[in-house]
Amino acid sequence: MDFLINVGGLKVQPEEIEAAVLSHPAIRDSLCGSLPDPLWGEKVALLVECKAGQTVRADELREWLAGRLQSGHHRFHGPGIALYLGYPQALARSSTAESLIRSWPWPKF
Repeated sequence: MDFLINVGGLKVQPEEIEAAVLSHPAIRDSLCGSLPDPLWGEKVALLVECKAGQTVRADELREWLAGRLQSGHHRFHGPGIALYLGYPQALARSSTAESLIRSWPWPKF
């Protein structure tokens, strides 16, 4: 069975989110997983690496995602995601996405 993120009863596929993120021209790589959320159970969490010399703001990426994700999911995928721009790619490949995301030093949201 594939890993699913349960956001308030909505089953979210990390692969769908990663595919949408990777379609952005400034993005080199991403990892998607979940973080605990006291209201929704879980929230979508993304670690994102930009291509060399490229930048993207978090609000721009959230807007990009909202326009590309399955209808009805954008409210959880977009504004409801925890997003960290600039993760070290070498670190990500040494761990599973979920364990890396759960152990990441996230700021308080």
